[in-house]
Amino acid sequence: MSRKSAITTLEKRIEKLVQDNGKLQSELEQERYHAEGLSKVNEVLARKYRAEKARADAMAKFLKEERVTK
Repeated sequence: MSRKSAITTLEKRIEKLVQDNGKLQSELEQERYHAEGLSKVNEVLARKYRAEKARADAMAKFLKEERVTK
């Protein structure tokens, strides 16, 4: 393989690696975006769960007190 041919081959490989790297970075950004979205959804669901749990606990306490007073 001549020197020019070797250089051309290496340049093509480098170009391909740069393209692949760009694709991988794009995929990583998409994954990060989805992960952040899922994290926010998880936070909202956790808040809703805590609120529902507090309501259920309050209702259970109320019903227990109602049974005691009857």
